Amino acid sequence: MQQPQQAPTYQAQGNWPAQSQPAPQYQPAPQYQEPYPPPMPQQPQYQQQYYAQPQYPAQYGPPPYVPPPPYQQPAPYQPPPQYQQPQYEQYQPPVQYQPPPVQYQQPVQYQQPPEAGGGGVLRRLGQLVSEAGFIAGASSRLQRDVENIEMIRKPIAITRTVAVLSPTRQAGTSVVTMLLADVLAAQRPDNVLAVDTDPQQNELSHHLEPTLGSAAGSSLKLVRCDATAEALRETLGSNAGGATRTGVALVDCAGDLTSEVSTHLALTAHALVMVIPSPQQQAAYCLDQLSNLGADAQALLVERCVMVVNVIDASQPDWIVDWLRERGLLTVVLGYDGHLGNAWPFRPDALQAASRRTALELGARVVERATR
Repeated sequence: MQQPQQAPTYQAQGNWPAQSQPAPQYQPAPQYQEPYPPPMPQQPQYQQQYYAQPQYPAQYGPPPYVPPPPYQQPAPYQPPPQYQQPQYEQYQPPVQYQPPPVQYQQPVQYQQPPEAGGGGVLRRLGQLVSEAGFIAGASSRLQRDVENIEMIRKPIAITRTVAVLSPTRQAGTSVVTMLLADVLAAQRPDNVLAVDTDPQQNELSHHLEPTLGSAAGSSLKLVRCDATAEALRETLGSNAGGATRTGVALVDCAGDLTSEVSTHLALTAHALVMVIPSPQQQAAYCLDQLSNLGADAQALLVERCVMVVNVIDASQPDWIVDWLRERGLLTVVLGYDGHLGNAWPFRPDALQAASRRTALELGARVVERATR
């Protein structure tokens, strides 16, 4: 078996020593120095300057010393006022004008003077003297009453229908119908029919029914019917005949001018009675409604209507009367009467003398209009 060969031994060649020399130690490089450093500039030295003191003339000398003003303490700090919300007054609506109330004064009732010595003879003589003075001073008024009674008693061949109506409710149509029914029944030889077309309130019936029940053989007849044109025609047709013929039929129209009964009677009735209440607001409304009527209706009012100003309170109706008469409307003023406002039941003997005279005037004008 062949033996491996041994690697040759390295032998140095040339002049290389057999052993290595140690490395020289590190020495830092010398610092760089400028060859010619420039000289440092020298700082100029401060030289204090002295000013010569002012020289004052010997006769004056230096100025007097004036001390500085004393120190004043500043005012203490005051915070600014806080903002206050402005107060606004609550809105008040403007006050509507209202006429001042006028209290109605009841007329002084005549009181019989106490009897003097002499008894009934002197009292009777005093009554005759007062009656003679009244007749002498009121002859024209009595003559007017006689003429009105003659007109009320005018013969009527066919039953005449008279409608009592108003442009507004609660104007007093039942009171005016009651007065007319009483004065016509007291003066006419035939029957007088009063028709109540308000089945709910029945104001006319409440006024007249107790009077009719207590008066025996009265020529006044009271009936009720529904507020329709058909029911009214049947009622008038069934009550117009009888043993004693009916001369005048008075119909109380409780509604306004637009109701069915009022519209029917405005075209078919022989005469109309238009009631205007005296309070300012109600009267102004009624006159405004009459102004809005057409030309034919205005002519109808002038020809066949009697205007009644019903004085309910103490208001003055002069402006209402002037407005109506300027338009050619026949007007009658029914003055205030305490019994008419609370006539439950109606008693003719409780009426004031002025109310009885007005009832005669109204009855005469109604018969005159209905018999044209």
